[in-house]
Amino acid sequence: MPTPTTSCLLARFTQTAAALAALATLAACVGEISTGNGEGSGSGSGSGSGDTIAFDEYLAARFDAECVSATACDFFPDLETCKLARFRDPGREQTIVHAVDAGTLVYDPAAAARCIAETRVMSCAFSGFHATAAELACADVLTGTLALGDTCSIDDECADDGVCQPLDSQCYPFDTCCIGRCVRPERMPVALGASCANNEYCQDSYCEPETLRCTPLITTPGAPCTTGDACANPMVCDVTPDLPTSTCRMPSARGEPCDPAVFVPCADVRDYCNETTLVCTRMATLGDSCATDPCVWDTSCVAGECVPRLLPGQACGDTTASCLGEAGCFDNGRCEFPAPTVACP
Repeated sequence: MPTPTTSCLLARFTQTAAALAALATLAACVGEISTGNGEGSGSGSGSGSGDTIAFDEYLAARFDAECVSATACDFFPDLETCKLARFRDPGREQTIVHAVDAGTLVYDPAAAARCIAETRVMSCAFSGFHATAAELACADVLTGTLALGDTCSIDDECADDGVCQPLDSQCYPFDTCCIGRCVRPERMPVALGASCANNEYCQDSYCEPETLRCTPLITTPGAPCTTGDACANPMVCDVTPDLPTSTCRMPSARGEPCDPAVFVPCADVRDYCNETTLVCTRMATLGDSCATDPCVWDTSCVAGECVPRLLPGQACGDTTASCLGEAGCFDNGRCEFPAPTVACP
Protein backbone atom coordinates (compact mmCIF):
# COMPACT_ATOMS: atom_id res chain seq x y z
CA MET A 1 0.00 0.00 0.00
CA PRO A 2 1.35 3.50 -0.77
CA THR A 3 2.46 5.59 2.16
CA PRO A 4 -0.48 7.97 2.85
CA THR A 5 1.72 11.00 3.38
CA THR A 6 3.15 10.73 -0.14
CA SER A 7 0.51 9.07 -2.31
CA CYS A 8 -3.05 10.08 -1.39
CA LEU A 9 -4.49 12.99 -3.36
CA LEU A 10 -6.12 14.78 -0.43
CA ALA A 11 -4.59 16.89 2.27
CA ARG A 12 -5.86 17.24 5.78
CA PHE A 13 -7.56 20.33 7.09
CA THR A 14 -4.92 21.73 9.44
CA GLN A 15 -5.25 24.68 11.78
CA THR A 16 -2.15 26.58 10.63
CA ALA A 17 -3.12 29.84 8.99
CA ALA A 18 -0.80 29.25 6.05
CA ALA A 19 -2.21 25.83 5.25
CA LEU A 20 -5.79 26.90 5.61
CA ALA A 21 -5.34 30.03 3.54
CA ALA A 22 -3.66 27.98 0.82
CA LEU A 23 -6.47 25.57 0.09
CA ALA A 24 -4.49 24.37 -2.91
CA THR A 25 -3.21 21.65 -0.61
CA LEU A 26 -6.68 20.13 -0.48
CA ALA A 27 -6.28 18.59 -3.93
CA ALA A 28 -2.53 18.25 -4.06
CA CYS A 29 -0.57 15.63 -2.18
CA VAL A 30 -1.86 13.97 0.83
CA GLY A 31 -2.68 14.45 4.38
CA GLU A 32 -5.04 13.15 6.94
CA ILE A 33 -8.79 13.51 6.72
CA SER A 34 -10.57 13.93 10.01
CA THR A 35 -13.36 11.50 10.78
CA GLY A 36 -14.41 13.18 14.01
CA ASN A 37 -17.75 14.64 14.95
CA GLY A 38 -16.92 18.31 14.42
CA GLU A 39 -19.74 20.66 13.62
CA GLY A 40 -20.45 21.27 9.96
CA SER A 41 -19.66 17.87 8.45
CA GLY A 42 -20.58 17.66 4.78
CA SER A 43 -23.48 15.65 3.44
CA GLY A 44 -25.11 14.87 0.15
CA SER A 45 -25.57 12.18 -2.47
CA GLY A 46 -23.69 11.26 -5.59
CA SER A 47 -21.02 8.99 -7.02
CA GLY A 48 -19.03 6.97 -4.52
CA SER A 49 -21.90 6.22 -2.14
CA GLY A 50 -22.14 2.56 -3.27
CA ASP A 51 -19.71 -0.34 -2.86
CA THR A 52 -17.64 0.53 -5.93
CA ILE A 53 -17.13 3.37 -8.38
CA ALA A 54 -15.86 3.14 -11.94
CA PHE A 55 -12.55 4.78 -12.73
CA ASP A 56 -14.05 7.03 -15.41
CA GLU A 57 -16.25 8.56 -12.66
CA TYR A 58 -13.65 8.66 -9.90
CA LEU A 59 -11.69 11.88 -10.51
CA ALA A 60 -14.81 14.02 -10.96
CA ALA A 61 -16.53 12.36 -7.99
CA ARG A 62 -13.45 12.95 -5.84
CA PHE A 63 -13.39 16.61 -6.80
CA ASP A 64 -17.11 16.99 -5.98
CA ALA A 65 -16.72 15.19 -2.64
CA GLU A 66 -13.89 17.51 -1.65
CA CYS A 67 -16.13 20.48 -2.41
CA VAL A 68 -18.89 19.09 -0.19
CA SER A 69 -16.65 18.95 2.86
CA ALA A 70 -14.76 22.15 2.06
CA THR A 71 -18.02 24.09 1.68
CA ALA A 72 -19.34 22.72 4.97
CA CYS A 73 -16.21 24.11 6.67
CA ASP A 74 -16.57 27.60 5.13
CA PHE A 75 -13.68 27.39 2.71
CA PHE A 76 -16.29 28.17 0.03
CA PRO A 77 -19.76 29.72 0.25
CA ASP A 78 -21.50 26.99 -1.79
CA LEU A 79 -20.79 23.94 -3.95
CA GLU A 80 -20.97 25.69 -7.30
CA THR A 81 -18.56 28.39 -6.18
CA CYS A 82 -16.20 25.73 -4.92
CA LYS A 83 -16.17 24.06 -8.32
CA LEU A 84 -15.39 27.39 -9.96
CA ALA A 85 -12.63 28.34 -7.54
CA ARG A 86 -10.81 25.02 -7.17
CA PHE A 87 -8.22 24.03 -9.74
CA ARG A 88 -8.45 20.68 -11.51
CA ASP A 89 -5.10 20.09 -13.19
CA PRO A 90 -6.05 18.51 -16.55
CA GLY A 91 -2.46 17.50 -17.26
CA ARG A 92 -2.07 15.54 -14.04
CA GLU A 93 -5.48 13.93 -14.43
CA GLN A 94 -4.65 12.85 -17.96
CA THR A 95 -1.34 11.41 -16.76
CA ILE A 96 -3.22 9.35 -14.16
CA VAL A 97 -5.64 8.10 -16.84
CA HIS A 98 -2.72 7.10 -19.09
CA ALA A 99 -1.00 5.31 -16.19
CA VAL A 100 -4.13 3.30 -15.35
CA ASP A 101 -4.55 2.38 -19.02
CA ALA A 102 -0.90 1.31 -19.18
CA GLY A 103 -1.11 -0.74 -15.99
CA THR A 104 1.53 1.29 -14.13
CA LEU A 105 -1.27 2.30 -11.76
CA VAL A 106 -3.82 -0.24 -10.53
CA TYR A 107 -7.22 1.22 -9.62
CA ASP A 108 -9.31 -0.20 -6.74
CA PRO A 109 -13.01 0.67 -7.27
CA ALA A 110 -14.01 -0.40 -3.74
CA ALA A 111 -11.31 1.73 -2.11
CA ALA A 112 -12.42 4.62 -4.34
CA ALA A 113 -15.98 4.35 -3.04
CA ARG A 114 -14.75 4.28 0.56
CA CYS A 115 -12.45 7.25 -0.07
CA ILE A 116 -15.22 9.36 -1.59
CA ALA A 117 -17.72 8.43 1.12
CA GLU A 118 -15.25 9.42 3.85
CA THR A 119 -14.28 12.62 2.04
CA ARG A 120 -17.88 13.83 1.78
CA VAL A 121 -18.31 13.72 5.56
CA MET A 122 -14.89 15.07 6.47
CA SER A 123 -15.05 16.90 9.78
CA CYS A 124 -14.19 20.55 10.29
CA ALA A 125 -12.17 19.53 13.34
CA PHE A 126 -8.40 19.22 13.40
CA SER A 127 -7.60 15.58 12.65
CA GLY A 128 -4.15 15.19 14.17
CA PHE A 129 -0.84 14.21 12.59
CA HIS A 130 -1.37 10.53 11.87
CA ALA A 131 -3.26 8.54 9.27
CA THR A 132 -7.01 8.22 9.62
CA ALA A 133 -9.34 5.64 8.11
CA ALA A 134 -10.25 8.08 5.35
CA GLU A 135 -6.65 8.72 4.41
CA LEU A 136 -5.87 5.04 4.32
CA ALA A 137 -8.85 4.41 2.05
CA CYS A 138 -7.70 7.16 -0.33
CA ALA A 139 -4.14 5.80 -0.32
CA ASP A 140 -5.47 2.43 -1.51
CA VAL A 141 -7.28 3.81 -4.56
CA LEU A 142 -4.23 3.89 -6.85
CA THR A 143 -1.32 1.49 -6.41
CA GLY A 144 1.88 1.78 -8.41
CA THR A 145 3.42 -1.26 -10.10
CA LEU A 146 6.84 0.06 -11.17
CA ALA A 147 9.96 -1.26 -9.45
CA LEU A 148 12.97 0.77 -8.36
CA GLY A 149 14.87 1.86 -11.47
CA ASP A 150 11.84 1.67 -13.78
CA THR A 151 10.90 4.66 -15.94
CA CYS A 152 8.04 6.72 -14.49
CA SER A 153 6.29 10.06 -14.82
CA ILE A 154 4.59 10.51 -11.40
CA ASP A 155 5.31 9.25 -7.89
CA ASP A 156 2.12 7.20 -7.72
CA GLU A 157 3.38 4.77 -10.36
CA CYS A 158 6.29 3.62 -8.16
CA ALA A 159 5.68 0.58 -5.97
CA ASP A 160 6.82 0.12 -2.37
CA ASP A 161 6.70 3.80 -1.46
CA GLY A 162 9.09 4.81 -4.23
CA VAL A 163 9.17 8.27 -5.77
CA CYS A 164 9.68 9.32 -9.38
CA GLN A 165 12.95 11.22 -9.63
CA PRO A 166 13.20 13.24 -12.89
CA LEU A 167 16.09 12.30 -15.16
CA ASP A 168 16.58 16.00 -15.83
CA SER A 169 16.83 17.93 -12.56
CA GLN A 170 15.95 21.11 -14.46
CA CYS A 171 12.76 19.69 -15.95
CA TYR A 172 9.74 21.91 -15.33
CA PRO A 173 6.43 19.96 -15.40
CA PHE A 174 4.49 23.03 -16.54
CA ASP A 175 6.55 23.08 -19.75
CA THR A 176 6.97 19.40 -20.58
CA CYS A 177 6.37 15.86 -19.36
CA CYS A 178 9.15 15.10 -16.87
CA ILE A 179 10.24 11.47 -17.24
CA GLY A 180 12.11 9.92 -14.34
CA ARG A 181 13.04 6.70 -12.59
CA CYS A 182 11.58 5.16 -9.46
CA VAL A 183 13.90 5.62 -6.47
CA ARG A 184 13.60 5.17 -2.72
CA PRO A 185 12.06 8.13 -0.88
CA GLU A 186 14.21 10.33 1.33
CA ARG A 187 12.23 9.09 4.34
CA MET A 188 11.52 5.38 4.18
CA PRO A 189 8.36 4.28 6.02
CA VAL A 190 9.07 1.80 8.81
CA ALA A 191 6.86 -0.09 11.25
CA LEU A 192 6.45 0.04 15.02
CA GLY A 193 9.64 -1.00 16.80
CA ALA A 194 11.96 -0.32 13.86
CA SER A 195 14.93 2.02 14.00
CA CYS A 196 14.34 5.64 12.96
CA ALA A 197 17.96 6.70 13.45
CA ASN A 198 18.30 7.72 9.79
CA ASN A 199 15.21 9.93 9.60
CA GLU A 200 12.87 7.09 8.67
CA TYR A 201 9.12 7.76 8.73
CA CYS A 202 7.38 5.88 11.56
CA GLN A 203 4.01 4.58 10.41
CA ASP A 204 1.25 4.76 13.05
CA SER A 205 3.91 5.55 15.65
CA TYR A 206 6.54 8.20 16.40
CA CYS A 207 10.32 8.35 16.56
CA GLU A 208 11.29 8.45 20.22
CA PRO A 209 14.30 10.81 20.43
CA GLU A 210 16.10 8.89 23.18
CA THR A 211 15.83 5.37 21.76
CA LEU A 212 15.51 6.34 18.07
CA ARG A 213 12.88 3.62 17.72
CA CYS A 214 9.34 3.83 16.37
CA THR A 215 7.27 3.95 19.54
CA PRO A 216 3.51 3.54 20.13
CA LEU A 217 1.57 6.79 20.02
CA ILE A 218 0.60 8.32 23.34
CA THR A 219 -3.15 7.98 23.84
CA THR A 220 -3.64 9.60 27.27
CA PRO A 221 -4.41 13.35 27.43
CA GLY A 222 -2.00 15.04 29.80
CA ALA A 223 0.73 12.43 29.40
CA PRO A 224 4.27 13.74 28.84
CA CYS A 225 5.51 14.01 25.23
CA THR A 226 8.75 15.09 23.61
CA THR A 227 7.99 15.37 19.87
CA GLY A 228 5.25 17.16 17.96
CA ASP A 229 3.83 13.93 16.50
CA ALA A 230 4.04 11.76 19.63
CA CYS A 231 0.34 12.02 20.50
CA ALA A 232 -2.47 10.00 18.95
CA ASN A 233 -5.09 11.80 16.84
CA PRO A 234 -6.39 14.41 17.38
CA MET A 235 -4.05 15.48 20.17
CA VAL A 236 -1.11 17.89 19.91
CA CYS A 237 2.24 18.00 21.71
CA ASP A 238 3.31 21.62 22.17
CA VAL A 239 7.08 21.12 22.16
CA THR A 240 9.35 23.96 21.08
CA PRO A 241 13.12 24.60 21.24
CA ASP A 242 12.46 26.48 24.46
CA LEU A 243 10.05 23.83 25.78
CA PRO A 244 11.50 20.38 24.97
CA THR A 245 8.94 18.51 27.07
CA SER A 246 5.19 19.05 27.03
CA THR A 247 1.99 17.03 27.45
CA CYS A 248 -0.53 15.63 24.99
CA ARG A 249 -3.38 18.10 24.59
CA MET A 250 -6.75 18.11 22.87
CA PRO A 251 -7.37 21.35 20.93
CA SER A 252 -10.11 23.38 22.60
CA ALA A 253 -13.72 23.30 21.46
CA ARG A 254 -15.67 26.48 20.70
CA GLY A 255 -16.31 28.39 23.90
CA GLU A 256 -13.51 26.68 25.81
CA PRO A 257 -10.36 28.39 27.15
CA CYS A 258 -7.38 28.44 24.79
CA ASP A 259 -3.80 29.65 24.48
CA PRO A 260 -3.18 31.70 21.32
CA ALA A 261 0.55 30.98 21.48
CA VAL A 262 0.28 27.22 20.92
CA PHE A 263 -0.01 25.30 17.66
CA VAL A 264 -3.66 24.41 16.96
CA PRO A 265 -5.28 26.16 19.92
CA CYS A 266 -8.82 25.45 18.68
CA ALA A 267 -10.22 22.23 17.22
CA ASP A 268 -12.64 23.67 14.67
CA VAL A 269 -10.99 25.22 11.60
CA ARG A 270 -13.63 27.98 11.68
CA ASP A 271 -12.59 29.08 15.16
CA TYR A 272 -9.68 31.13 16.48
CA CYS A 273 -8.28 31.81 19.93
CA ASN A 274 -9.40 35.29 20.91
CA GLU A 275 -6.40 37.01 22.48
CA THR A 276 -8.62 39.15 24.73
CA THR A 277 -11.03 36.56 26.08
CA LEU A 278 -8.66 33.58 25.66
CA VAL A 279 -11.63 31.54 24.45
CA CYS A 280 -12.08 29.68 21.15
CA THR A 281 -14.40 31.92 19.14
CA ARG A 282 -16.19 31.62 15.81
CA MET A 283 -14.52 33.64 13.06
CA ALA A 284 -16.43 36.54 11.56
CA THR A 285 -18.57 35.60 8.54
CA LEU A 286 -19.84 37.42 5.45
CA GLY A 287 -21.05 40.93 6.31
CA ASP A 288 -19.63 40.87 9.84
CA SER A 289 -17.19 43.42 11.18
CA CYS A 290 -13.56 42.27 11.11
CA ALA A 291 -12.28 45.06 13.30
CA THR A 292 -11.50 42.59 16.07
CA ASP A 293 -12.31 39.11 14.68
CA PRO A 294 -10.61 37.50 11.66
CA CYS A 295 -12.79 36.61 8.68
CA VAL A 296 -13.66 33.00 7.95
CA TRP A 297 -11.87 31.35 5.03
CA ASP A 298 -14.25 32.17 2.15
CA THR A 299 -14.20 35.91 2.94
CA SER A 300 -11.62 38.71 3.24
CA CYS A 301 -11.45 41.74 5.51
CA VAL A 302 -11.87 44.88 3.38
CA ALA A 303 -12.58 48.29 4.94
CA GLY A 304 -13.50 46.65 8.25
CA GLU A 305 -16.03 44.19 6.81
CA CYS A 306 -15.86 40.53 5.75
CA VAL A 307 -16.54 40.45 1.99
CA PRO A 308 -16.57 37.57 -0.51
CA ARG A 309 -13.23 36.40 -1.85
CA LEU A 310 -12.72 36.83 -5.58
CA LEU A 311 -13.31 34.23 -8.28
CA PRO A 312 -10.88 33.43 -11.12
CA GLY A 313 -11.06 36.20 -13.72
CA GLN A 314 -12.05 38.94 -11.30
CA ALA A 315 -9.86 42.02 -10.81
CA CYS A 316 -7.63 41.92 -7.73
CA GLY A 317 -5.03 44.07 -6.03
CA ASP A 318 -3.70 45.44 -2.77
CA THR A 319 -7.02 47.03 -1.78
CA THR A 320 -9.39 44.23 -2.88
CA ALA A 321 -10.44 40.97 -1.33
CA SER A 322 -8.13 37.99 -1.73
CA CYS A 323 -8.64 35.38 -4.44
CA LEU A 324 -10.69 32.30 -3.50
CA GLY A 325 -9.45 28.72 -3.57
CA GLU A 326 -6.34 27.93 -5.61
CA ALA A 327 -6.51 31.15 -7.63
CA GLY A 328 -3.84 33.78 -7.04
CA CYS A 329 -3.60 37.49 -7.88
CA PHE A 330 -1.26 37.66 -10.89
CA ASP A 331 0.67 40.57 -12.38
CA ASN A 332 -2.17 41.26 -14.81
CA GLY A 333 -4.37 42.26 -11.86
CA ARG A 334 -6.66 39.24 -12.19
CA CYS A 335 -7.29 36.18 -10.07
CA GLU A 336 -6.00 33.20 -12.04
CA PHE A 337 -5.26 29.53 -11.55
CA PRO A 338 -1.68 28.25 -11.65
CA ALA A 339 -0.47 26.83 -14.95
CA PRO A 340 -1.50 23.21 -15.54
CA THR A 341 1.12 20.51 -15.79
CA VAL A 342 1.83 18.83 -19.12
CA ALA A 343 0.26 15.38 -19.48
CA CYS A 344 2.65 12.43 -19.78
CA PRO A 345 1.73 9.72 -22.29
